[in-house]
Amino acid sequence: MTEIFELSLTQLDRGLRKHDFSLVEVVESLARRIEDREAETRAFTSLDLDRVRAQLGQVPSQSRETAICGIPFGVKDIFNTSDWVTAYGSDIYEGHQPVSDAAIVSQLRSAGGVVMGKTVTTEFAYFSPGKTRNPKDLEHTPGGSSQGSAAAVADRMIPFALGSQTAASVIRPAAFCGVIGYKASVGEFPLNGVLTLSYSMDSLGFFVRDLEDLQLLRRILLKQGSSPAPVKPRRVGLVATPQWSALDKASQSVIEEVIKNLGAAGVEVGEVEVDGYQDIDLIKAHKTVMAYEASRARVVELECHPEKLSKQFFELMQQGCRITFEQYQEALV
Repeated sequence: MTEIFELSLTQLDRGLRKHDFSLVEVVESLARRIEDREAETRAFTSLDLDRVRAQLGQVPSQSRETAICGIPFGVKDIFNTSDWVTAYGSDIYEGHQPVSDAAIVSQLRSAGGVVMGKTVTTEFAYFSPGKTRNPKDLEHTPGGSSQGSAAAVADRMIPFALGSQTAASVIRPAAFCGVIGYKASVGEFPLNGVLTLSYSMDSLGFFVRDLEDLQLLRRILLKQGSSPAPVKPRRVGLVATPQWSALDKASQSVIEEVIKNLGAAGVEVGEVEVDGYQDIDLIKAHKTVMAYEASRARVVELECHPEKLSKQFFELMQQGCRITFEQYQEALV
């Protein structure tokens, strides 16, 4: 028999609409799962199950018809929350309590979602790891920086969670933990109230266990109808790079299967050649932009609390301070 905590967001919504179980049963099932698994996985930095239970009575009545009404979710600890401590993965902000929610958290709450807790992030969403372990193998890394969100969803402690990405911070932990990670286009969702690492490249993301859940979340947040008008013709470009041959056969097979399925669904798939990109060191350009912008965005932490920064983050900041505006502009282009 499938336990409630094992269900995806879409399955929970369907079950609640059919009265197969109640919201209280959903929360209690997830709470038991957390009590069983959190000590090993260590996905949360702030957790208060009694507070979550109390929040059920505060779900706006006008939102009870939304698919996430009363459904608990995780929030990466770089998203401000008015009622949960937000430390950004740093000792500098231990006990820090924002006065308002990040815009995306506010949107999810307005739709009836309930914050289950804050999930572990690497320091300032960069590389210094947190305490989280990979639920698939506790001796392996869950990836970063959205490690707690990915691990909590993978370990079935929550059906979905918020993350962010500047340098593979959604897609990496999703791959490592075996869940679906969605990295939205830059600017697709608001980042008001989210810690800035790189204002040119920061973007929002979600972790789920079912593709339908991504469609559901996007419809709610973008206020789309249940059946958005299709865009025709649908086309997908495949950029075949020299790195293709470096992929293992299993990875190549998965990508080829995706291409095949897209074609069967009526999507036009074709190879796209991007002239000149081989002559550009994209990794170097990415690092240059991130270091330059991070050293400006987090200058207060560098100047006031350098001793509390990890070696990795301090070196990033120092590197950024050495980059000239001309070098930054060249990397952006």
